[in-house]
Amino acid sequence: MLPAFLVIVSCRKNTETNLTAYLNVADNIVIAETVYDYPVGMILRALKDTALINYHYTFIDSAFVLSDADFTQLTFTFLGKFGPDTVYRTGNFIAYITGDPSIKGSRIVLDFQGYFEDDHYVFGNDTIESSGIAGNWIVLVNTLRDGLIFHYDSSTTRYNATKDIYINAIEWIPGNSSFHYFIKCQGSGTTTQRFSFSYETKDSLAFQSSCPWILGGKINMSSPSLEVNPCVIDFIEEDGCNDRIRYDFFGNIYYLRKNSKSLKH
Repeated sequence: MLPAFLVIVSCRKNTETNLTAYLNVADNIVIAETVYDYPVGMILRALKDTALINYHYTFIDSAFVLSDADFTQLTFTFLGKFGPDTVYRTGNFIAYITGDPSIKGSRIVLDFQGYFEDDHYVFGNDTIESSGIAGNWIVLVNTLRDGLIFHYDSSTTRYNATKDIYINAIEWIPGNSSFHYFIKCQGSGTTTQRFSFSYETKDSLAFQSSCPWILGGKINMSSPSLEVNPCVIDFIEEDGCNDRIRYDFFGNIYYLRKNSKSLKH
């Protein structure tokens, strides 16, 4: 059974191979990657939000965001509404900030507090540390340990990852709501069907703060439970803001949509 926010809309199958395990591994990687990338993007947006800087509160997507006077704590409270990515979020997460992310050694620690995406409870030890500036890029290292997603059917996705985040320093300025950043990542874990997996980016994942989905990039995924490794998860790169994903299991192609309003059941 596919998770609620990942639905296949077209596919071409090899009838000689059972692809159930491949689908389960790919689905869980996409879910884990997107679930834990979202708070990072929200924090980056909040840090340059002029209303938050000036008045210490603002609304971003479906969240009410508060900062303390020193900008060392950001609280994101989700109001039980659908966001631009068509995900229904409730609960909170808090970002504790030690300094300007462009300064090497500054850290951000995330604290998930009853945070849900749709019917999926999200937990994990999530930290971001600055490696400073390299050319026109601010480089951050995001380390996630003991990531845990509880699904509505009581199954779980377990997840650990290390991600290098490259933010366009020229664009990431107060008042600019459309900056770009890229993520290179390595991750591992176990799926809802208890398949172990590992993956790494083949092409960096591309993000634009004004788009709720990953703009492009490819992931190589592997699992001892799969007959053929690696297989490819392709966040399809197209003009504009695009939610389409393609799985390539040694020539067996599946296309998916993340936008629930685009799904045809």
